[in-house]
Amino acid sequence: MAVGAIVVDGNFNDWVGQPSLADPVDGGFIAIDDITRFGWATNPNEERLYFMIERKTYLLHKLWPAHFILYIDGNDNGNYGDKHDYYIDIEYKPLLGSVDVDVYDRKGKPVASYIQNGGQIAGVDKVEFSVPMTDLGIIPPSQTIRMYVVGVESHDRVPNGGDIQWSPIPIMPSWLLATIFVAGLIGAVIILKKRRVVC
Repeated sequence: MAVGAIVVDGNFNDWVGQPSLADPVDGGFIAIDDITRFGWATNPNEERLYFMIERKTYLLHKLWPAHFILYIDGNDNGNYGDKHDYYIDIEYKPLLGSVDVDVYDRKGKPVASYIQNGGQIAGVDKVEFSVPMTDLGIIPPSQTIRMYVVGVESHDRVPNGGDIQWSPIPIMPSWLLATIFVAGLIGAVIILKKRRVVC
C-alpha cells in the first residue's frame, strides 16, 4: 500500500507501495544508466504524472549524469509516432541533485521544460520527476496511455518488450470515495422503492 502523496524532493520513501516494474541488473551494456526499476504514480486531486527511475551504477559512475527518454503513447494505440504522442527527455545530474526534464511532441518540437530537485546529492541511484498532464495532452480521468523508458547510453529498455499500459487517474481520497459509494447506494435504494410503488 502506498505511503502517501508523491513529492519530488529526492526523498524516495513516498514511492513505497506505488506501482513499479523491476528490470534485471546489467540489462544495458553501460552501467551509467542501466535501469533496475521504473515507477509511476499520481496524487489525489492533482493532474500530474510522477515517475521514478532507479539505475545500477558502480562506484566510479555514481557522480556521472544519467540520461533517459520516456516515450508516451497518448492515445493507447500502440503507435508512438502519431499526433497524440510525446517523449520526455530526462537528464539526472547527481552532483547537483537536480533533474532536467524536457517534453517534446512526436516530431521533436519542444513542449515544456522544467528543472526539478528529484535526485539526492552524492550520487544516489534514484531519480524522480513529474510532468503536468496538460503538457502531454492527457485528459483525466478516462484516458489510457502506454509508455516505456530507455537509458540513452546503455540502450536498456523497460519493459524489455512491449510497453506499460496505464490509466493515470488522480485518485480521490478514501473518505470521498466512501461518500460517493454511500450516495450511490442511497440512490439505488430510492430507485428500487419507487419501482415497487409503481408496481
